Amino acid sequence: MRFWAMGIHPRTLYQLRDSWGLEQFSRGVYQLMGRRPLEYPDLIAVVKRVPNAVLYLISALSFHEMTTQVPHAVSIALEKGAEQPRIAVSNSVTGSEWMLFSKRSNGISRESTRICMH
Repeated sequence: MRFWAMGIHPRTLYQLRDSWGLEQFSRGVYQLMGRRPLEYPDLIAVVKRVPNAVLYLISALSFHEMTTQVPHAVSIALEKGAEQPRIAVSNSVTGSEWMLFSKRSNGISRESTRICMH
């Protein structure tokens, strides 16, 4: 949800961020300071910014604990014709990478998973 829709002025957000009241993970993605650290901060930042994305490759395997590899980026798949994501994840060494797939792709199955954001 957009902060301004909740009645929070952007200036208030920036003041909280600058006074160490909020931690910013990505543009528009914040967490209150002093909260328990997020388990998947990079993944949450990408998913919040690109909600129709499908996690894939090493990122998906790592999330489901099916590999010991640590992903160097959050890998997402987007439907062909989707707008190219512009994601900057701060406080992180990882980035994001994406690929396009056809709406009629038979090889892609989707599973919705809820990620706890405390």
